[in-house]
Amino acid sequence: MKENEKQSPSETKKEFDSEKPLLSGLSNTKKLLLLAAMYLSAIGTMVFSGTDSVLLPKAAEQFGALDYYSVALPLSSIVTIVMMPLSGFLMARNPTIKIKLFVVEWLITVVGGIVMACAQNYAMIVLGMMLARMCFPAVYVCGFTIIRELYDAKQAGIYMGLMNTVMLASNIIVPTLGGAVVDGFGWRWMYVIIAVSAALPAAVAILTHVTYPEYAKGLSTNSPFDAVGLISLVVTMGGFIPFVALGRSLVPFGTPFSWILLATAIVGCIALALSIKKKGDESILPVPALKDRNVLCFFLGNFTNNFAILSCFLFLPAYMMYAMGGTAVEAGLATSLHSIPGFILGAFVGGWIGKHQSVKLPVNFGAVVRLAVIGFFAFFLNPTMPIWVPIVVFFIGGFYTAMAGSLYTAGPQIILSAKRRATGIGIISMGQNLGSATATCVYGLLMSAYGIETGLHYAFMLAFAVVIINWLVMLPVKKEDD
Repeated sequence: MKENEKQSPSETKKEFDSEKPLLSGLSNTKKLLLLAAMYLSAIGTMVFSGTDSVLLPKAAEQFGALDYYSVALPLSSIVTIVMMPLSGFLMARNPTIKIKLFVVEWLITVVGGIVMACAQNYAMIVLGMMLARMCFPAVYVCGFTIIRELYDAKQAGIYMGLMNTVMLASNIIVPTLGGAVVDGFGWRWMYVIIAVSAALPAAVAILTHVTYPEYAKGLSTNSPFDAVGLISLVVTMGGFIPFVALGRSLVPFGTPFSWILLATAIVGCIALALSIKKKGDESILPVPALKDRNVLCFFLGNFTNNFAILSCFLFLPAYMMYAMGGTAVEAGLATSLHSIPGFILGAFVGGWIGKHQSVKLPVNFGAVVRLAVIGFFAFFLNPTMPIWVPIVVFFIGGFYTAMAGSLYTAGPQIILSAKRRATGIGIISMGQNLGSATATCVYGLLMSAYGIETGLHYAFMLAFAVVIINWLVMLPVKKEDD
């Protein structure tokens, strides 16, 4: 079939029912170029997210904003949470714009990097962060969907698993190299590198000159743009994220402004609910997607997965250094070794999901390993044990992280029906950031109230319960035919 060949309605229906990848007719050269763009996007995302812990305090120090430098992360995450479902909505509205949307979101990321590199005050850093956050929907909504449309389920699963491998590798290398750039040349040059790394996937995607086949237009929802729903979602997240993220710092819980943020979130949520009820299928969060069992399970799973795992990533290194007397190298080693299983399992798990059209392996195996690891930390971790014990246990935990990487990226692409994929993945991806923001708030409150030793014990106890919930909500996931 030629790339732009028109088809009759009956042929369009046949293509849709068979779930033939929309871009399967491309030449191997164009497929490889698009894959290269997707993998470059994975690296670009890690270049951005893997250096912010170093760049933000450095920039804040120069602008005299150290007391509130952390505000950039929660405020910029609002963009991520809103753009995830919006990207899915736009792709469902017009399935032929996926690559163009991918390019536009990366070009906005380029602008964000330039704004931060040229920043004259910390407000420009925050603005640049908000723009650069467009890289996340570009990867998690557009990027993985494009890979799914290049190949059949089994091949796509393998390539999507490799995406997670690339991100894990980048996450190990980038922080060290980023720190070296900052120490040697200054923080502005690192933002220049971020802008360049964001331009690469956009440039390669443009060079492919790929256009979607004509029959893809027949899969469009043709929904009118839901401006009211979008504004309501922005207001909801604009109130909720600062409320939970800044409650221990700039806007303490119980202060008047904190209550204003909470009230804003509640008003926005009510408006969003009314908009969804009124718009139905044409809402930015479409009712059929919200009612879909698999979408709901993946969303709750993504939320609880990130909530549970942050108990380790946020505070275990600090516990090893301050409660156990370990060094920064030992604490960093625990995090680095945790990523190693992902190199081995990323492509395997993605391929297994694609081949078997099922997520039973990563759900069940991952849950058992996670319960064992977090259960150990919850019930047995103490300051007197040898420092190598949490390092080894957290390395074992890398197996469930590797499983989860493919479970919540490749899984929805394989399991969701084609007609639900774009909007469903947009909703599912929201769970990642919402889970992280909520966990940061809750665990932070525990640390503030009880200290690092007792607070982390309570955090792990809570995470253990959340892991059980995560397992239960993922059990009903099952492949549905179109």
